[in-house]
Amino acid sequence: MDYSKAKPADVRKLIREGKLSGQTSGMSKVSHDDIFVGSYGEFEGMKVRMLLDHDRQLRVQYGDYMQLPPEDQRHNHRAEIIDFGEY
Repeated sequence: MDYSKAKPADVRKLIREGKLSGQTSGMSKVSHDDIFVGSYGEFEGMKVRMLLDHDRQLRVQYGDYMQLPPEDQRHNHRAEIIDFGEY
């Protein structure tokens, strides 16, 4: 099934019924509450919805995400669009 076109309510129902694990992109299986009961936090001056236990999810996916990797393992992303405005 192509879940990218599914309605959020349908996806929540599938997760509650155990038919969809919520496992994506290397993340561990997360519960219905982890995804949909989340909390609100501040990000760059805006109130945004966050995962219920975002620290645990980040640690599962990235390990010690607060620690910079050694310099020889750091990689930059290539810029796709650069806009300097009216200069």
